[in-house]
Amino acid sequence: MIFRKQTGFTLIELMVVMSITAILSGTGFIAFGEIQQQQLLKKTVKQIRIGLNEAKVKAFYGTKPASCTNGKFEGSRFVTNADGKSYSVSILCSDADNSEVINQTQLDSGVTLTPNTSITFNSLNQGTDLPLSGATLTVTVGSDKTAFITVTPTGEIE
Repeated sequence: MIFRKQTGFTLIELMVVMSITAILSGTGFIAFGEIQQQQLLKKTVKQIRIGLNEAKVKAFYGTKPASCTNGKFEGSRFVTNADGKSYSVSILCSDADNSEVINQTQLDSGVTLTPNTSITFNSLNQGTDLPLSGATLTVTVGSDKTAFITVTPTGEIE
């Protein structure tokens, strides 16, 4: 009787390899989702800091818009909208209409900004209208990723 050496894999060997591949793929997808949320949180915090700094710089330099013809420049304001999905930066004048929105920013889907607040940066580096405790903005992505941005009464953004 002549025995031939058989080549190939058995069914059990193939099933073991497929199981290991499935487990590794599932773990990778979960980790990828976590990384995406972390990156979205970092991006959103930077975006909000840019908006706060824009309001601060406009107030510091006293940049008066063309629509503020008869009034005095009073500063700029950063406002989080009630829906928690957007914020705006506006210039404040003592004119009748009192403000001009210069930047309205919509946040990405799944991001929430709380609380609904207004921060006024007074002109020529005279601080803000905040109480001594300052203001803390909370940025939330999904249900478990959270970051905090604090604005002090002197206008520092931490």
